[in-house]
Amino acid sequence: MTSKLPVKIEPERLKDTIVELRYHSQVAYEYRLGLCHKVLTDHGFSVFIPSSPNPAETNPAHFFLAVSPKHIFQNDVIRVYYEEGKVVINSNGQYRGWKRYSESVLILADLLRRENLLGEIYWVGLRYISEFSEVQIFDQLTWQFNFPVDNSQTINTSFRTEWIDDSDHIVVNLLNNGQRGGTSFSLMDVDVNHNCLDKPIELPEQLADVLNRIHEKEKLVFFGLMNEEFLQSLNPTYV
Repeated sequence: MTSKLPVKIEPERLKDTIVELRYHSQVAYEYRLGLCHKVLTDHGFSVFIPSSPNPAETNPAHFFLAVSPKHIFQNDVIRVYYEEGKVVINSNGQYRGWKRYSESVLILADLLRRENLLGEIYWVGLRYISEFSEVQIFDQLTWQFNFPVDNSQTINTSFRTEWIDDSDHIVVNLLNNGQRGGTSFSLMDVDVNHNCLDKPIELPEQLADVLNRIHEKEKLVFFGLMNEEFLQSLNPTYV
């Protein structure tokens, strides 16, 4: 593979883009959640109400039993899950690229910190899940997968591995030849996280440094797994 990493592939295959921040706080969660609603809605967020096939939410007989997830907020770039001990951020709709996505995460984190809704951050995670339609992903990687099955094609085969790179924890999950509605697909799920419990993050620039570093490792693993022919078939764009 070329030593230069692509900026993007076309079309984008991302199905999920997740940043998770785990934090400590001395303030009661119920108080923080109520204040979070006011702070975020005052700064351009709205409460996210998902449409769901869950019978408890769609059956009129269960109308008064349905509980809307009022701890989920959104703007035009990100969706925010504010929970006890962690904030989970996902792209809202189409992924806008790392620059805009990370800037939105940093602005959110700084806003929550200034309002005492986000304490010391002791864990930062970044997880990207990409889906490839009608692709046997095991055949497209630099890793070799050999199975003791003669003249047969395995279906719905998953593989997981993890390792430590300096102070970062990397997890790779692969799904090969998944079946859905008469079609096949594969998934590449790369999770890079950093535990900073010994030295919690308190400043925006510290969080930015960690996010940018683990994002580079995310790209390195994602593109580094692909053989050159497969990578070039994805129409990569380089700076």
